[in-house]
Amino acid sequence: MAGNLIVDEEAVLAMTRGLAESTKKTDEILDQYLALMGRLKEEALQEGAAAAALSSYLHYAGAIRGRLEEISEALAVFGERYIADIDEADSYLF
Repeated sequence: MAGNLIVDEEAVLAMTRGLAESTKKTDEILDQYLALMGRLKEEALQEGAAAAALSSYLHYAGAIRGRLEEISEALAVFGERYIADIDEADSYLF
């Protein structure tokens, strides 16, 4: 006897919306953090190994800016497709 799978569609959509909000907030915090660290480099660490390391860090940390939004959008699409796939798979029941 096969088990029943119950999918709370609203919960899946709420979860993807929550992730979108969280990634947006995280992206905003990252922007503030990178701005602060950039200011630190400009005003306090202008030369030397620490300045070079901070420059490198800022370059790579800045590379993820905006990527969180892409991930959030991909998760939203995944959630919608998941619900559509479940609806299609169980359409014979309803």
